Amino acid sequence: PSSSLVKLLDEVIAKYGADPDRVYLTGTSLGAMGAWELAGAAPDKFAAFVPVCGYGGMSLAKKLTHVPIWAFHGDADDIVSIKPHEELIEEINKRGGRARLTVIPGGTHGSVIGPTYDDPEIYSWMQNQARGQ
Repeated sequence: PSSSLVKLLDEVIAKYGADPDRVYLTGTSLGAMGAWELAGAAPDKFAAFVPVCGYGGMSLAKKLTHVPIWAFHGDADDIVSIKPHEELIEEINKRGGRARLTVIPGGTHGSVIGPTYDDPEIYSWMQNQARGQ
């Protein structure tokens, strides 16, 4: 499945003349979990990654040390546990990565999505990232 998405991404970049050094990946909940897998399958394709309320497997840590990551999760999320997300971010950083996790106090699974994407700082941060920096 990831290889099909990478192929689609390449086609979109070519067709629309997008800057391949400024491709940003994000997702929420199950979409964030899928985005973690995609990032791990093709880490050299992304300038930055913003997962919200979803984590990936620990084996991804070694693959994502060169991708800037800003993750978000609520500490009151009773649908997707924050603990594995914290552990993955910590492991990426132990390996020399540039990952950070913003924990939203009292944030539930759904309540952190709007405030995360409504914050202009996240877009400024993404625009300041370029592949290969």
